[in-house]
Amino acid sequence: QYNTPLAEAFAASDLNQSNREGYALVLKPNLPYRTKAAEVLSASSNDNIQTVMGTGTVMLSHLDAARHVVFLETLNAPSLADIHRQTPRMHEHKVTDLILQPVYNAVQAMHSRDIVHGSINTKNVYFSENTCVLGECLSAPAGYYQDPLYEPLERMMANDNGRGHGDMTVDVYAIGVLDNQLFFFFH
Repeated sequence: QYNTPLAEAFAASDLNQSNREGYALVLKPNLPYRTKAAEVLSASSNDNIQTVMGTGTVMLSHLDAARHVVFLETLNAPSLADIHRQTPRMHEHKVTDLILQPVYNAVQAMHSRDIVHGSINTKNVYFSENTCVLGECLSAPAGYYQDPLYEPLERMMANDNGRGHGDMTVDVYAIGVLDNQLFFFFH
């Protein structure tokens, strides 16, 4: 369920805190690793960003190779795309206050540390009751496998590996698209 186009997910546990459920994303070796983003997200905590429990390089015996691995806390919430299939209506104030504002606040916190999320879309934003969480953004360079709909025109037309690092406008644009989708989804 947590596999991404460029990483394979495996069950994992936190040896220090047995009550934390998690998983490990084993990243593909052929893409650059988002070292700075991984370090910052591992060292910080934000209720609206999926918790990075740790990162590092692990020797995988079955491959006889080292790979970057990101350990993430399991999200016990459905994605907005899944919710849309189950919930045909949601009040616009709930969309604004409980989804869009927390997503914007999370992105603002990331941008204050000079990190671009680059993967904001309905499949990577999770919502349960009164909690909204941005999913992981470390398994690929920013925007690498982002749906072109969520990219500004100049990035939309670029090849996945030619989109570059991006800046704040990339995430703000994606939030704008998310905003439009949510209002059309739930009305």
